[in-house]
Amino acid sequence: MNPDAIHDAPDVLAQAEDGVGVGGAGALWLVSYDVPDDRRRNRVAKLLQGYGERVQYSVFECVLDDDQYATLRRRMARLVNEQEDSVRFYRLGPARHAATVVEVLGVGQVTERPVVYL
Repeated sequence: MNPDAIHDAPDVLAQAEDGVGVGGAGALWLVSYDVPDDRRRNRVAKLLQGYGERVQYSVFECVLDDDQYATLRRRMARLVNEQEDSVRFYRLGPARHAATVVEVLGVGQVTERPVVYL
């Protein structure tokens, strides 16, 4: 990806706040976690595998519509220990603009997104 292209990309976060692309195809979410307990950490990872793709050991990229996000958030809240664990959800914007938001340096590549027709 051309580094200059990031500066030329549309403001996808503002579009997500306006609701553009949030329904239907969904938004791109980055979910990271730090869970010290092995059993809980495995459960968190297994839950996230059902919603997205692991891109690093404790990081998943997920394309979720509003209902899917609400369900994931509710299910995650039941798994984590709020005194010990940390799970962060970052909404990056409409999924259709994922290539303008994600850049990879080093090992790995931008996760391919399925084409969605409505």
